[in-house]
Amino acid sequence: MVGVCPSSALNFALPLPSLGLFPIMATCSPHGLIQKRGLEEPYQRAKQSINSKGEEIDPKEHFTVHLFEDLFNKQIFPGDDFFINSQQPPSEKYGPHKAYDIVIKYLGQDYSHCILCFAEAERARNKTYAKIRDLETQATEYCREFLDANPTVAFVYACTLVGQCMRCWQMGRNNSEMIGFWDGQRRADFLYYQDVGLDENKDELERAFVLMKSVILYSLRIGQDLSMVGSQLGGQSLQSSEFCLKYVFEATSKCD
Repeated sequence: MVGVCPSSALNFALPLPSLGLFPIMATCSPHGLIQKRGLEEPYQRAKQSINSKGEEIDPKEHFTVHLFEDLFNKQIFPGDDFFINSQQPPSEKYGPHKAYDIVIKYLGQDYSHCILCFAEAERARNKTYAKIRDLETQATEYCREFLDANPTVAFVYACTLVGQCMRCWQMGRNNSEMIGFWDGQRRADFLYYQDVGLDENKDELERAFVLMKSVILYSLRIGQDLSMVGSQLGGQSLQSSEFCLKYVFEATSKCD
């Protein structure tokens, strides 16, 4: 049934008169990374599904972008240390005709906005080998252009998004390809994309983003100390943060 949360008990649905595409649950249990009720609507809208009339709902790419903008802003990168922007080119020499769908930034030591992660999106139905290959190739090219334009940056993160599913990547300065956070060398296969709304994917996705966010350990600013890092990493303990930082260094060394 369209509109029912993957892990929720039976709830009642209300129609959405603004768009009228399908019902969204008025109440919903948290599931996967969808931990806030306001994220349920964009999650459902990004999915391929069948409505109550048996008609296929084939959401366009902007629904994927909307879901992950909301998820990054409200759930994964909340607070004052991270910023979510859209349509930013990989370097200043490119105009808006060549731009990532979503860019995640963090505050550097001098309070400048530093790029942490790029995200590039496709609509839910584009899960074929050819479409995912093109998506991942484009993300790789953008990461390379960003690193070439920023010679002091050792690596950058990327996410490739297909509907409600995603993969997380790292691109190092000396890498020819992105390396996946899971099944690192496998590419152009939707099998390795994780649905952000499924409980079985939650732990691995959260580990990936804690590792990304631990870059702020490099960027302690005036008035900050390590005791403040846990809250910035989404409630992780300092011990857990240092554990993740160990893997940042290991991942970086593999890129050299």
